[in-house]
Amino acid sequence: MKKVLLATAVFATGLAFAGGPSSSGSEIVINGLSIQATSAIWATVSNKAEDEGYALQNIASNAGEVTINGASVQIGALRDTTVSNYADDEAYAVQSLASNLGEVTVNGASLQIVAATNSGFYNKATDNSKAVQNVSSNNACVQCVPSGKGGGKY
Repeated sequence: MKKVLLATAVFATGLAFAGGPSSSGSEIVINGLSIQATSAIWATVSNKAEDEGYALQNIASNAGEVTINGASVQIGALRDTTVSNYADDEAYAVQSLASNLGEVTVNGASLQIVAATNSGFYNKATDNSKAVQNVSSNNACVQCVPSGKGGGKY
């Protein structure tokens, strides 16, 4: 895994960016290579929603209406780190790590890596809530809110 991360880092640093991000409302368009990397050592990454609230946490991730006209590289490197996501009392919590969430289009190669050593991932939902945790994955259901009054929209 270390060789893959090193090779990815060398590959990514040797490429030039072809344009930058542009914004039109809630849509994000990146015309070129997209590199997102997060490294955490001895850390706690936590996301929590309560009382009909909404919490969205993205780490080296894309969320919403995103178009990347090039390659996409998403890397999460964790060591001795705790990653937790929690929703309670008709709340909605979404946590994404090296993931795509929503209407994401990549017009090129896509590489999603989470390398975790001595780390833990925890996800919990109680009382008609929804807790969604994405790790090196894609999830098109950005508006899958729990029944009842809680939840929200990105």
